[in-house]
Amino acid sequence: TNATAPLWKDDDDDETIQLKDGCLITGIGSYTPDMQEIPTSVANRSVVVIDTPEAIQVGDLKHLGTSLESAAANHPIHLAGHALVDPNRVLEARTSTGKNFVFYKAVGTAIQDVLTAHVVVKKAKDLGIGQEVDMS
Repeated sequence: TNATAPLWKDDDDDETIQLKDGCLITGIGSYTPDMQEIPTSVANRSVVVIDTPEAIQVGDLKHLGTSLESAAANHPIHLAGHALVDPNRVLEARTSTGKNFVFYKAVGTAIQDVLTAHVVVKKAKDLGIGQEVDMS
């Protein structure tokens, strides 16, 4: 989304959405410091996984620090690539810090788009579906 305010009420509000402990929250789309999808209190109660170091600067996470290093000094934050190599690091961080949720924040990166397109095209070719378009 390009929301500039959280998509649901904060925990201090009587109308808050009740999230179950252990749930995964995925924020995709907000990519500037003025955009925010997730309430600050939810980010604070989450182990955070980000797709790129720049994701720490978006509205959902900018309150945690100005860089990945400064934010990670006070909050459990992991790059997605590291979490994929060692998935237990996120679970262990959640257990050791008492955080309720895992919050995956993606702001987008070209290499992820290229790799996703590659996988989709390969799968379509393997299944014999789709249509090849001449782009020359």
